[in-house]
Amino acid sequence: MNNDAAARIPSSAGRQRFNEITNAMYLFHATCTAASLGLSDAIGDAPTRVDDIAARLGLHGPSLYRMLRALAANGIFEELGDSRFQHTELSRRLRSDHPFSLRALAEFFRSPVQQDAWGGLVDAIRDGKAGFTHRRGKTIYEHLRADAADSALFNRAMLDHSLEGSTMAAQAYTRFGEVSSVLDVGGGLGTLASAIVKAHPHVRATVLDLPHLEPSATRYLQEAGVGDRVSFHPGDFFEAVPGGHDLYILKHCLWNWGDDECSRILRVVRRAIGDANGARLLIMEQILQPSNLARAALADVLMLTISAGGRCRSDGEYRELTREAGFHLDSVLQLEDIAIAELLPV
Repeated sequence: MNNDAAARIPSSAGRQRFNEITNAMYLFHATCTAASLGLSDAIGDAPTRVDDIAARLGLHGPSLYRMLRALAANGIFEELGDSRFQHTELSRRLRSDHPFSLRALAEFFRSPVQQDAWGGLVDAIRDGKAGFTHRRGKTIYEHLRADAADSALFNRAMLDHSLEGSTMAAQAYTRFGEVSSVLDVGGGLGTLASAIVKAHPHVRATVLDLPHLEPSATRYLQEAGVGDRVSFHPGDFFEAVPGGHDLYILKHCLWNWGDDECSRILRVVRRAIGDANGARLLIMEQILQPSNLARAALADVLMLTISAGGRCRSDGEYRELTREAGFHLDSVLQLEDIAIAELLPV
């Protein structure tokens, strides 16, 4: 081959990187499918044969082996001899009974709700409306209020998403020891509130969220063993938030909304705090910064598919939003994948 011909052959680096991206997509679908099928639940503490897993779950053995082999080759399970598979640390996290299970989150990621959201990304980029809205003709929140099955899966997924981070936050923010009353604004079923009162037994907490969540939240709090220390307050954080608490929290809430909606939420919280001496607000969000840009920027695109206006924001953007609502951003505590921003009313 002469030098001119060699010069016309492109570098393979770009193709190899693209292959890595597509392989990550294949692995994502296989992993989430494994969670939906309950494969991790079917593999016990001892290595388990493929035929036994297939018989237990009513699956086609040869096809199941092909997928388990692919997952094991990528570290999800471990393949032994005689078509046996055993758990890795990650595959155990896909078990339903793991204390920090990710199974429901994986199931939600492959659900029609999530797939429709990504399917509308092209249209979202064209006009700024949420991808899900383009596909379904309604917001994701309107859909979840009307579809009990999807709402139940979403709630379980958000529990998976929130539980470990909530536990870490409850332990990392030392000033929980200085307060007696916490209000988790938009707190869902009460994952964070439950983690806080478990880590700090003297604290009493209230969860504010939409009325349709009250039965599920009450059941979750009772099952978590904190029903006597955490109460549910039905309400709408766009309209009113009860006063009289030492600490107000917005966790993974503001990134669901545009700037106007965020300003409205923050002003409602500021009004609830009033002139209470020492009361403060915590915002727990993923904040865009150079150290986490690769991950946070992709999460920002995820928000574009789900919620028009919702997005990850930088430290500066949060400072401006909160300043206009009557808060001063006093400090930021960075954890693994979430930041805890402490704000004082001014």
